[in-house]
Amino acid sequence: MTWFCTTLGEKIVDSDVGAMIGVMTDSDLLVQEALASQGGMNMCTALERLKEEGREEGREQGRREMLFALLQAGAEMKLLREVSGLTEEEIEKLRKEIK
Repeated sequence: MTWFCTTLGEKIVDSDVGAMIGVMTDSDLLVQEALASQGGMNMCTALERLKEEGREEGREQGRREMLFALLQAGAEMKLLREVSGLTEEEIEKLRKEIK
């Protein structure tokens, strides 16, 4: 649980405020949830989702960097497909990006 949730408890904020926080943090997910919420949204839940969204972005960046390193090292297509889960076409697109 975040410092915010432990210190301030469960806070409900207006949907407009939640949407603005989503815009400021560049979180489409948070904006969508705020706009869909009726009567406000729980900030603890929103903060936890932002944190997880950031973690997922970090994991995705790490996978991409690993794939770039393997591409630069000349790894075979079979290995690249296995470790990345991407199709051959997606891998070729990335290969062109690094050239």
